[in-house]
Amino acid sequence: MQASFSSDGEQSLAISKWRVSGRMGMVTTSNRTLSKGAVFSPDGRYAVASCSLWSWWAPGGNPETPSPGGQFKVGHVAILDTGNMAVSERDVVAEVPAAWIPRDFSEELMGYPEFTSPRVFRIRIPTGHVQHFELARGD
Repeated sequence: MQASFSSDGEQSLAISKWRVSGRMGMVTTSNRTLSKGAVFSPDGRYAVASCSLWSWWAPGGNPETPSPGGQFKVGHVAILDTGNMAVSERDVVAEVPAAWIPRDFSEELMGYPEFTSPRVFRIRIPTGHVQHFELARGD
């Protein structure tokens, strides 16, 4: 692992399969995703990023195709425990009605993670709902 901090507080981490840059920058993982984060927990123990899949609602991957409806994997959250350098992922799933389609590109992606306590964070998913996640040691 490599970590650096610039004079303006910009943080950068390089950890095996991810690269994290910026206070709320972009994360690149080994998979092709559209990512937001990493966001650090209030105590600095965790870094979390939301990683949305491209055209997740449309079988076949065409972003102009309305959804047939049902449950779909929107993407995942990537979690780094800086205490033991363990990296984990949790799937994010959403249910959408038939004919659902995002109104624009910004509605296609999950939002930035937001910590509500040192071990609890939430993410707005493209359907407008919010999903909450609780972290345990070793996540």
